[in-house]
Amino acid sequence: MIHSRTLTHLFVVTTVLLLSACTVRYEVAGKFADHNEVFRGNIIHDLAAGQAQIEATGQVTGLKCSGHSWVTYKPFGGGCAGQRGEARLDCDDGRLIRADWHADSCTTGFGEGRDENGARFVFAFGLTAEEAQAYVDRQMPRAAEKASLPGYKPKEHRKEKGFSTGTGFFITGDGYLITNHHVIDGADAVAVKFPNGDVVGAKVVKSDPANDVALVKAEVEAGPIPLSQGDFANRGEEVMTLGYPLIRLQGQEQKATFGRINALSGLGDDIRFYQIDTPIQPGNSGGPLIDRRGRVVGIVTQTLNQIVSLKEAGHLAQNVNFAVKSDYIFPLLKSEIPADALPPTSNTVRTMAELASQYENSVVLVIAK
Repeated sequence: MIHSRTLTHLFVVTTVLLLSACTVRYEVAGKFADHNEVFRGNIIHDLAAGQAQIEATGQVTGLKCSGHSWVTYKPFGGGCAGQRGEARLDCDDGRLIRADWHADSCTTGFGEGRDENGARFVFAFGLTAEEAQAYVDRQMPRAAEKASLPGYKPKEHRKEKGFSTGTGFFITGDGYLITNHHVIDGADAVAVKFPNGDVVGAKVVKSDPANDVALVKAEVEAGPIPLSQGDFANRGEEVMTLGYPLIRLQGQEQKATFGRINALSGLGDDIRFYQIDTPIQPGNSGGPLIDRRGRVVGIVTQTLNQIVSLKEAGHLAQNVNFAVKSDYIFPLLKSEIPADALPPTSNTVRTMAELASQYENSVVLVIAK
């Protein structure tokens, strides 16, 4: 019996992780439990990388969704049966779907999830093309008797629930902080939330869309983090970031992640960026990239789009992320912050654990409404 569930495709993919170095394709089919949409799609699984991409299309509305999946649990003794995982899909109407999946084997499984409006969907993966089409044919008459799938309105959702969030960090003791431009772009109001739960209003002072950097001011006293200027980090150097990734899934406790600088340029050899392997998720945007001397050497800004990677290179990129170099902060500070208001840098090398503790209250959740 097919346990259906749409977009879970992603997760499905993950299930296949433990095989050999090649790319394989599976079918996925699913439906929204209480609404009139049925999905069919493909999972493209990079077995060597242990990651999967999925693309699915609504058979009623033509809604297109794509995303990726990953494994969260492997049973003792190995093997595919019993693996569990998660998936995330972004749809072309702005809808965001998250799901959980369970593997029956290396090629089959099922799952379920919900979109931003709470609409529940179920799905099955590892189907043949004939099985997927047969599932769609059975479900379409039943779907016609159900209510229409509600449209997702991201702007209204953002204003209502503070949907847009990111990370910011203080650079002066009187409340100036840095985040990404894309975190606050188009916001009617901005606030920052401290690790202790205090929330303070803030305003955007200046923004640089080209370099994805913004200067924000909150009326608070804060512990600033020193900025590196004109002294670039080295390839292979250890770095860390503090931030607030995926708060609706991972919670609002500040997270610390660690890695290294892999390259001194970004996509297409763009010299404004570092390439890093420090793990980041949506919500880390705007966070500080800190070296072992406690200096901000960059601002975490983006991860390599895996769908683009798959289409361009034939493989799913693994943990390829980017940070804007800290030098690109300084043009925003002119006429706003005197040089002597910035904290001095230090050459003292510290452990990452010490730095995470020292700067905990210097890094805040940015809420754009």
